[in-house]
Amino acid sequence: MTSDQAMTKENLKLPKHLTETLDFYNSKYELITFRQDASGASSTLVTGGGLQTCRYCERSEPDVQFKTDCHVLLEAIGNRHLFAEDECDSCNKLFGLGIEDHFAKWSLPYRVISCIKGKKGYPSIKREHLGWRIDSSATGISVRMREDHQIATIAEEAKTGRCPDGVSLDPALCS
Repeated sequence: MTSDQAMTKENLKLPKHLTETLDFYNSKYELITFRQDASGASSTLVTGGGLQTCRYCERSEPDVQFKTDCHVLLEAIGNRHLFAEDECDSCNKLFGLGIEDHFAKWSLPYRVISCIKGKKGYPSIKREHLGWRIDSSATGISVRMREDHQIATIAEEAKTGRCPDGVSLDPALCS
């Protein structure tokens, strides 16, 4: 498929069950934006369509303000460019201190494994008192553990960088 061709169901040759699923979502939702690589992309503002009323508390100005940049999807899961104008500052703060914080903590292992860059960079899981940490980056995952507090045992053969079954190991696992 060339870059000039549209990404249509016909071009992708999807199985019937996926085509039906796409048809369902396309009939219920409007595609606002699509980015595979959002680096350097401009922001997209999702408008409320009329008077500025909060979609959560249903209050309007002057009772509430709409000055904060409110992410449509959490920044912790990689959203840097999709903002909503129909979320008041009060609700944004409430979600930021409650639901979003709990979701970020709950999803941390998944975001580390998936190397999803958040607001403060790539996430890590650290248990210094147990002697281990897992860091993610643009190039992959690094697992470190103190020799006296191992969470796993690495066979001597693996320290050469190759497991007996031929699986390659990250050098960070062998240090």
